[in-house]
Amino acid sequence: MKVVGQLEEIVYIPANGTEDVSLFAEKEWGSLTQSARDFIFNREDTRFKIHFNGILHSNSKMLNETEVDLRVNGTLDELSEAVGN
Repeated sequence: MKVVGQLEEIVYIPANGTEDVSLFAEKEWGSLTQSARDFIFNREDTRFKIHFNGILHSNSKMLNETEVDLRVNGTLDELSEAVGN
């Protein structure tokens, strides 16, 4: 299963603040039955990867135009715990 997405809009995050970020995502369908089965029953054994890249725009000259490259790997169980589900 592969999900590809992009930010829906520019996200403004105040200094020392946080902000929810929503993404438009499309799933490339593999075996939906297997994906659903893994998500429900094999969460501790099913691996995932997230790769996000973008450019940070800031009023701070030091941070403005900074390229961001974030990669996260783990299991569905770990991902679920991280997002509070």
